[in-house]
Amino acid sequence: MSAAAQIRTALMENLKELHLPAMRECFEQAAQQAEKETLSYEQYLLQLTQRECESRRRNRIATLLRESGLPREKTMANFELKRLPLKAGRHGGLSLSLLPAS
Repeated sequence: MSAAAQIRTALMENLKELHLPAMRECFEQAAQQAEKETLSYEQYLLQLTQRECESRRRNRIATLLRESGLPREKTMANFELKRLPLKAGRHGGLSLSLLPAS
């Protein structure tokens, strides 16, 4: 086995052990891109970690939506405000007073 193949195998095993599936999927492509664009090691690692973080965010949102048991077709666009009691916001829109002022 060549040195490059041994490094790839060891890297795949480490990424699996560290539970970094998104990095495991894209590290080779990102390495080729970094080499083409002459990115620094830090820029290369930043790309990899950003992909991992984004993947985890997407997975977390999907898990929370699935666990919530909410119907997927329910959105604020098709929410029936008329069904709310007057005190809860039926008087013309939802109250956003709890949101911080920007």
